Amino acid sequence: MWQRRQVLQLGVAGWLTWWAAPVAVAQIQNTTLLVSAQAQGRDFAVSVVDLRAGSVLATATLPFRGHQVLFSPAQEMVWVIERRPGTRVARWRWREAKSADILPIEEGYSLSGHAILHPEGGLLTCEQDEETERGLVVWRDSQTWRALAKWPSGGVGPHALLPLAAGQIAVANGGILTHAETGRMRRNQGAIDSNVVRLDSRTGQLTGPVWRLPANTVGREALSLRHLAALPDGGLVVAMQFDEGKEGGDIPLLAYLAPDGHTEILPAPAGVWAKMKGYALSVATTAQGAIAATAPRGDCVVFWDAQRRFAGVQTLPKPAGVAAVGEGFWCSNEQGHLLHFAHINTPPTQNLSFDGVKWDNHLVI
Repeated sequence: MWQRRQVLQLGVAGWLTWWAAPVAVAQIQNTTLLVSAQAQGRDFAVSVVDLRAGSVLATATLPFRGHQVLFSPAQEMVWVIERRPGTRVARWRWREAKSADILPIEEGYSLSGHAILHPEGGLLTCEQDEETERGLVVWRDSQTWRALAKWPSGGVGPHALLPLAAGQIAVANGGILTHAETGRMRRNQGAIDSNVVRLDSRTGQLTGPVWRLPANTVGREALSLRHLAALPDGGLVVAMQFDEGKEGGDIPLLAYLAPDGHTEILPAPAGVWAKMKGYALSVATTAQGAIAATAPRGDCVVFWDAQRRFAGVQTLPKPAGVAAVGEGFWCSNEQGHLLHFAHINTPPTQNLSFDGVKWDNHLVI
C-alpha cells in the first residue's frame, strides 16, 4: 500500500538520510503536485503526490523502471521514459485512468531515459540507432507515437534534453554508447567524447556553440556530460559523471556553459569533488540562479549561490532527484522521503515519508 507515514518539520538537529528520483512538479489549483517514478521491491510504478497535503493522489504500475517523468498539467497527462537503454514510454491520464498506455519505439532504436515536451506538441526524445550507433533527437506525435522527424543529436550517446527560449533545445551528448540488447555495458572504449549542443526544436539545425570541457580539466577524458539546468543569464549548468563504475577522486563534476560557448568548472573547496565520488546525478536551478546538485554516491546535496559561488554541502544519504521551487529545492530518496530545502545550503524544513517507496532519479518542476 502507498501510505503517507509522516510529515515532519525538521530543525537543524533533527534530520535523516535520503535518496532521490525522476519527478515533475506543477502548481495546480493552489497546490503543488509532484510526479515521480519509483519502485516497491521488484515492482515499478509512477505516482502523483500532493506536496501540501503530503499524500499520494494517484498511482499507476509500470512494466519497466522509469527514469525521467514529464507532466502536462493542462492535459493532465504523465509521461514516463524507460531507463537507459530502454525501448518503451508510458503515457498516463492520471485523473482518469488507473493504468498507463505502454508505447514501444521502433525496433532497432533505444531510448536514453530522457525526453521533453515539444513546444508545438508531442515529445522530443533522446535515442540511438542501434545499427549505425548514431545519436538522435526524435520528435514523436503524442497520440500515434509516430516519429515526425529524426535529427542528429550532435554527438555520441545523447543523454538528456533541456527546453530553452525561442523554440531552442540543449542536448547533452554523454559520449557513451550502449545497446538495448547488452544493457548498460559501455560499448565504446577509450576517451569519452562528450559535449552539449543547442538545436532548433523545429528543424534540428545547430543554432549555437558546441560546449566541451576545457582541455586542462582534470579527468576530462573520462567525464560524461549528463544533465542540464538553465540559468537566468542564458547559460547552462551541466552535471557530470566520471565514467561508469569509477569513483573518480577529486574530479570536478559540475560546469557552467556560457551563452558564448565558454565553459568553466564551478568553484568548490578542496575535498568537495572527492566527497561526491565521481557522480553528480541531478541538477536544478532557481529563477534567481542558485544551483543544487545531488551526489548519491557521496550521500550529499551540493549548493552554489546565484553568482555561482560555492555555498555548501548538506549530508543526505543517497539523494537523487532535485527540483527548484521558489528560492529552494525539493529532493527525493530511495527510502521514500520527499524533502524541502527552503533555502540553499540549509537543512530540510519539511520531510514527507512514504512506506516502502524507492523514488527514482529526477525531479522536474
